[in-house]
Amino acid sequence: MANAPRVVLVACSIGTLLAPCAAVGQGYHLVVAGQVLEPASGATDGNYAPKGGVLVGLYTARIAMDQGRLTTAPTANDGIFVLTTKGGRGLAEAPLWVIHEDRLGWAADPQRVPAPTETSDPNLIKANVKPLRLRRLIGLGPSDAADAVVAVGRTHQVKAWAGVESVTKAESAVKDAIARLEEGMTDEARKRFTAALYDKATPLGSSSADGLPALAALAQPGFADVFVAAAPTRRWLIAPQARQDEADRGYGEFGERFEGSVVTRVGAAFSLVSVTSGRVPLDPGAQKSVALTWPGPISDDVCLEANPLDPGVRWRMRTVIRPNERAFEWDLSRTRDSGLARDSVGFLARPCRSEGPQAVHLPVRIAGLGAPAPTYRIAFVSPDPLRTVDPPKLFWTANGTEREIPAPAVSVSFDKRALSPLVVVEVSAAGLESGVLRLEMRGRGPSGAFGPNSVSFVHENVHP
Repeated sequence: MANAPRVVLVACSIGTLLAPCAAVGQGYHLVVAGQVLEPASGATDGNYAPKGGVLVGLYTARIAMDQGRLTTAPTANDGIFVLTTKGGRGLAEAPLWVIHEDRLGWAADPQRVPAPTETSDPNLIKANVKPLRLRRLIGLGPSDAADAVVAVGRTHQVKAWAGVESVTKAESAVKDAIARLEEGMTDEARKRFTAALYDKATPLGSSSADGLPALAALAQPGFADVFVAAAPTRRWLIAPQARQDEADRGYGEFGERFEGSVVTRVGAAFSLVSVTSGRVPLDPGAQKSVALTWPGPISDDVCLEANPLDPGVRWRMRTVIRPNERAFEWDLSRTRDSGLARDSVGFLARPCRSEGPQAVHLPVRIAGLGAPAPTYRIAFVSPDPLRTVDPPKLFWTANGTEREIPAPAVSVSFDKRALSPLVVVEVSAAGLESGVLRLEMRGRGPSGAFGPNSVSFVHENVHP
């Protein structure tokens, strides 16, 4: 068993307070605020909450091997476990923390539990735990928002202290909380939020008197300005929702990128999934990594994502590239079991500040393959079947002036039988000067006409 056993409790929410109502699996009976918490009926593990309940975690310190470690042994076939130690050290001697498990958009300051009292009943331990005060991570003023960030940081410090997650993950949780709370703030509120973070969150960068580990990212000079400025791109990174049935492969953070299986939502309009310079040869099942590049360098962060060209595959990858860099090495180790077939991955890259319908994309290609391909490939996914697509229009812009390219060399392909067809448009770049190209499409499906749909992308005249 792990050195840091965990007991999960379930509490009922009353206003902004938590009042315990039931306990779940793995552990022992616990008396909280005078009430005995029992395992929930039918619970098979320590990660279950009844409908309407709020999940709370109880964490204990790791015990050194020379003093023994906490182990569990079942006492009956009722899901109850007795918590014992090897080497004679009792639970009453181990520090305990109660935290709110941030899964419902709420945060609470962790509570250090006074030494529990062991009773004559070996299955019963008493601890005086006060209700936790919850803050919702939305709509808070600058000072309260900073308090909520500290609560999230301290919560994950406890989990890092208990050995159930890394300090790096705790730092990521702080960045996520800042990104959520910054959304919708005015410029003035954002300045006050940044100042409050310096005032209140700086202590998270040092080890606490309670022994919680330091979050080194918050010890860096200017951390609050950096995290607040990065909030919009952080929201973009964490936006895809992980599939809960993919416990090992769900979307999450891995080093400098987010990747995994996601919940897909059916849109009502065309969805752009790829803008590349020619075909992008990629075989996730055979390659260890792939080096990607795009036009540049540019003086802004680049938001890069990989999307499946098969609408039935739910894998996504997103990462943010620092200014003036124009390459990314994608480690494909997590991608091999994704369901992505050979040459079935599309890519989008754009300056992170350029978003929405006005975004100007940077065509992606494989690095090291010589000059860019003479043809751009743009891929959309249609939410409905298609009957026809009109000949696309192509516009060229430079120095603020846009003009239409007459009789552009453009081809369109799609499957008329598909319920959600992939539409691939190939645009020849031969003879075009450097500038921004805008492709405009219209068409018709069973439910009527669609469009115009357009996409803009950078063209560099480097073709032979």
